[in-house]
Amino acid sequence: MTEAVEIIHDPRSAMLLPSNDPRRVAFEAKVAQELAARAVKEAAARAAEVPPSPADCRAALRTAVARHGNLTRRLRDLTKALPAADTSVVQARRAVEAAKQALEEATATAASHAAARALGMVGTTPPPLRNARAKLADAEDALAISRAAAADLASQHQEAEQTLVLARLGLNEALSAVVVSDLATQKLIEEFERARRQYAELRQAIEVVASHFPTQARRLALTSDQIADGRPSAKRVAWERAIATLREDADAELPT
Repeated sequence: MTEAVEIIHDPRSAMLLPSNDPRRVAFEAKVAQELAARAVKEAAARAAEVPPSPADCRAALRTAVARHGNLTRRLRDLTKALPAADTSVVQARRAVEAAKQALEEATATAASHAAARALGMVGTTPPPLRNARAKLADAEDALAISRAAAADLASQHQEAEQTLVLARLGLNEALSAVVVSDLATQKLIEEFERARRQYAELRQAIEVVASHFPTQARRLALTSDQIADGRPSAKRVAWERAIATLREDADAELPT
C-alpha cells in the first residue's frame, strides 16, 4: 500500500524541508501544476483579445493629441503667470513696509502733538492713528492674498507638469499604436522582408565570388555590411517627419 504524503500548504514550511522530502516534492509539484495551468489560461486570454482597429487607434490618438495640447498650453500659461505672481508678492511686501513706516511716523506725530498740548501749545491736530492702522491692515491683507495666490499658482504649475508627463506617455503609446496598426506600416514591413530575402540571396552569392579575389582587403570590402553613405535615406526622413506630424495631427498620413 502506498503511504499517504502529508499535504503542505504553507510555502515557508515546505522550504524548510530537505529537497528530497516527499512532502516538499509534492508541494513543489502542486505549485508547478498550478503555475502551468495559470500560464495556459493567460495565454488563452491574450489570444482571445481582439486588437484595436486602425480607426480605433486613430480615435485614441486624437484624444491623446488634444489632451497633450491642452495641458501644454495650460502649463505655458501657468509658467508665464508665476513671475507676475512673485512680483505682486514683492510689491505687496513693500507696501506693508511703507504702511508700517507711515504708522510709526503717525504715532510719532501724534505723540509730539500730545506733548505740545500738554505744554499749552496749540497746533494742527494730526489725522487719527486708526487711518494709518487701517492702511497697514489693508496692506497686510493684500500681502497675504498675494502670497496665497503665488503658492496656489506654484502648486498648479507643479501639478500641470506631472500631468503633462503622463499625457506625453499616453500620447507616445497612442502614436505607437497608430504606427503599428496602419496599413502603410504593413506595406513597409513587407517591402523590407522582400529586400532582406533578396539581400540574403545576393550576400551568399557575393561570398562565393569574394573568396576568389586575391587580396583580403577586396574580399572584406565586398562582404562588408557597412554603407558607404551614412546620411539618412529619403525614406527614413519621410517616416520620421510623418510620425513627428502625428504628434500634433492625428489624421496625418504615413508614407506609402
